[in-house]
Amino acid sequence: WRPGSREASLEARARLLRLCAHFGEDGGGDKSAGDAVESVSKRKEQRIRDVEGQLALELARGGHLCAAWQGAKGLAEFAARLQNPQAKAFAEQLASVAGQAAAAVQGAEALRLRITHVNKKGEPLKEPKVELCQPLRPSEYCTDLKMRHRLKHAVARKQADLCTSNNILCRSTICREACKTRLEDVMSASLAQLVRLLDEAHTSLRFWEQQLRSVNIGASGSADRTCVICLEEDCSLSSLAILPCAHIFHLHCLKACLAANPACPHCRRPSALREVSQLQVEAEPTVVEDAMDDEDEGAPGSRLSAADRAHGSKLSAVARRLKRLRAEDPGARALVFVQWEGLESEVAKALQTHGVPVERLPRGSMQSGKVLSAFQAGKSSAFALVLSLEHCASGSNLTVASHVLFVHPMNAATVDQAVAWEKQALGRVRRVGQSRREVHVYRFVTRNTIDEHVTLLHQQEA
Repeated sequence: WRPGSREASLEARARLLRLCAHFGEDGGGDKSAGDAVESVSKRKEQRIRDVEGQLALELARGGHLCAAWQGAKGLAEFAARLQNPQAKAFAEQLASVAGQAAAAVQGAEALRLRITHVNKKGEPLKEPKVELCQPLRPSEYCTDLKMRHRLKHAVARKQADLCTSNNILCRSTICREACKTRLEDVMSASLAQLVRLLDEAHTSLRFWEQQLRSVNIGASGSADRTCVICLEEDCSLSSLAILPCAHIFHLHCLKACLAANPACPHCRRPSALREVSQLQVEAEPTVVEDAMDDEDEGAPGSRLSAADRAHGSKLSAVARRLKRLRAEDPGARALVFVQWEGLESEVAKALQTHGVPVERLPRGSMQSGKVLSAFQAGKSSAFALVLSLEHCASGSNLTVASHVLFVHPMNAATVDQAVAWEKQALGRVRRVGQSRREVHVYRFVTRNTIDEHVTLLHQQEA
């Protein structure tokens, strides 16, 4: 999907819109912003462990496959060119104990293969597939198909059972040509690429940790926000930019330096302007709309509240709007429309966390009619009722409500259909029986995302 285009699959739009509403809606199981941050950190740390394991495995594998294997020497040469100190230290240490590392990795482990007979959908393959058993996919560090075949076939020939994996590989159309490649060249190229991957993995983790430190520092951490180019201290987050090497500068200072010399002004790592990332303004403390929300969560100048961290900025904004409406008019009622059942649950949880009396309409239950009747009759204690855009956009009167909140734009096969569903949802309150002079509609949009793009398309159609 490209911004400005209407071309995107229904499923792709649905997933992106859910992510714009709540960061845990991607099915990853993250229940809060803190969980999401921790999950990213763990994935990056695991990536380093996987590459390190693959590097040790490849070094040992070369010793089992090549009689004159000079892997330790080659690894030491590759390590000398690394930028990241942690990656360089690991590679140098591994090269110095290459013999011990090879001994630690048994031949059975270095030469393991598996044969798969079905694809990911469970459908039978025309020809069984031979794969290496290892932490990384071979295509990550061995990009040439023939070189990958050469490596797998060398491993297969070392195995005792030659009538299985070896025979399968021999039937490949590229086997004869691929097996002419020198195995030592394949192993050396693999080591070189794995060393680069390790450098990138450490740099990525360092970059991520530096970003977290940058956006979480308080008043006592102003020294960490110094631009070493112009020497200005306590720079605002919105004025700062960061390079992949994790060094931070004023954005305008960094652009000028990179235009003159494409390298980090601090560590001299080669860098291009396209690699510059601006620290997000949204990382600064949230300012609430008025003093009624101050409590201890989100007050001007404070850190993000526990509720904000748990449910994200959009759902917290929905909750604050509802709290403000309730404070201004306790007798009013509101409808909150979302499209997906999983998001309904997250919205209801967010509103409850923020102290908004809320009720969620049960799906596929005989209780739904009772819940609607009680809400319409004013017998429900809930200030807000969470409804589905798909299942409850049209139906009985809910004229007791005078506020309609759309957490996200409706996702449908066509723009016309989406706009029609939203109009039907609005029609639940804007109809005969509405006693209020005005019905207020609120749309919550995440800027510079598909959320904003789809909302603009709907407005143009309407």
